[in-house]
Order: sequence, then C-alpha cells, then structure tokens
Amino acid sequence: MSSIVPPIHHWSAGDAMNAERMNEIANQIDFLRNPPMVHVGRVATQTLATAIWNKVLFDTLHSNDPYEMWDAGTPDRITCTVPGWYTVEGVITLSATATAGRVILGVYKNGFTTNELQLRHDQENSPSGGNVNARKEFKIFLNVDDWLHLGIQYDDAATRTSATFGTWEHSQLRARWTSN
Repeated sequence: MSSIVPPIHHWSAGDAMNAERMNEIANQIDFLRNPPMVHVGRVATQTLATAIWNKVLFDTLHSNDPYEMWDAGTPDRITCTVPGWYTVEGVITLSATATAGRVILGVYKNGFTTNELQLRHDQENSPSGGNVNARKEFKIFLNVDDWLHLGIQYDDAATRTSATFGTWEHSQLRARWTSN
C-alpha cells in the first residue's frame, strides 16, 4: 500500500466528470473506509520488574491493515507508515497480588526514556487480590517511521505479570489514523 493519503482533486468550474475523476473519488473513499490501523496484544504471560518501566512485548496481531504497522521481528512497537493524526489506546492487564500498589500505563514515541513519554496514566491503589486493568486513549500526530511502545510500571513489592483473563482481556495497543 502507498504510504500517503490519496490526493484530493481540486475542482474548478468546467471540470468534467470522467473515469479518472471517478477512480480518484473511489480511492479516497476506500482509504477513509479502511484507514491505517493496527491492534496488537500480549496474550502470553510476561514477567515484569518492580519500580521500573517495562516494555510490553506484543505476541499477537489482532488486526492489521495493508499498511503493516507491526512486525513480529520488533515485537515491542508499532510503526507509523502513513503520516497523520492517530487515536491511540493503551490497555494493561496485570495479575493479582496480595498487596495493593500504584500501576502506571505509559505510551512512548520513538524511544523509551522520560523524554519520549507521550501519555502517562496512574492508577492509584490498584487492588490487592484482584486483577488490574487500566485503559487510556489519546490523539497524537505521527510521521512515517515514528513508533510507539506500551510501557507498564508498578510500585508494589509483589511480582506481577502481564496477564490474560479471556479473549480480549490482556495488555494491548491500538492505533487508528483519523486525519492528516
């Protein structure tokens, strides 16, 4: 697939409708009906270290478009192939522990340091004895080859794992093109 948004014809007085113009319109409609998007998840358990940021290593492609924004060879990221504004959703699902603590969801752009942190969502007092789920959505502009990571940090003393509790209840990252 092309890595650009289909061009829009600028109509002038006297422009005739012809096969070329109809194909341009069809390409634009097809793009808007199926924009660049990706949905990846972590289905297998991933052990996480305490009090530091942990990258989620995605192992499952739930949906992808012809733009190939996720590659199993670099499982910790999704990469933009069409520039524009994206709606991004991060979801973390962690195993239950005996102690309560703070869990943080982070989405990083083009790196994994504090400078690249684009979204931080703190969930204070995550429950003890129950699974932890946190979800946050935001919009961000991405250029071609920009990439996003999903990060998890928690501060209780117990060992947590990125866990799966059903078909759709696990750590996930989704991105969908919305405009240029």
